[in-house]
Amino acid sequence: MGAVYKPIILQLIKRAHDIGLFVTSVMADMGSANQAMWSSFEITTRGLPQTTCSVEHPQVNGRRLFFIADVPHLIKNLKSAFCRYDITTPDGRHISAKRLTALIAHDESRDLQLAPNLKSNDIDSTHFQKMKVSSALHVFSNTVRSSIEFMDRTGLLSAEDQKSALDTAWFTKTINR
Repeated sequence: MGAVYKPIILQLIKRAHDIGLFVTSVMADMGSANQAMWSSFEITTRGLPQTTCSVEHPQVNGRRLFFIADVPHLIKNLKSAFCRYDITTPDGRHISAKRLTALIAHDESRDLQLAPNLKSNDIDSTHFQKMKVSSALHVFSNTVRSSIEFMDRTGLLSAEDQKSALDTAWFTKTINR
């Protein structure tokens, strides 16, 4: 189905070029039809050795046409990966959503909460919850960052949680920015 989009995209790029506009990229959500369209352009997203995010520009020799996923889908996918896997960055930071679980557990028993918008279903998402941008924004918020830092400074985290608390706070701050 999505391969039907390829000639339409190429025609739009040609028409834009004909009136003096230069298209540098194609942005789309990550739905199955758009993924099929990306495949028809031989765009691959299955790991670093195979990742290809651009093709030779159809109208301008020597230039590339880039394919980009929209930001809401990227942020939702990043949140899903963050909640499923621990991350070690190239500079040695250890990032884990387990710190968020500790924060949620802390807040559940209190009327005055550190991160009132963060709920357990933001971390352990159902299929439909994963589709909500608001859930990802709850996770990557400055409130979550400052709450994790507060819990670290005040001794509210277990010794294991303290190991990566500040790295996780840094990560949520970086994504929020």
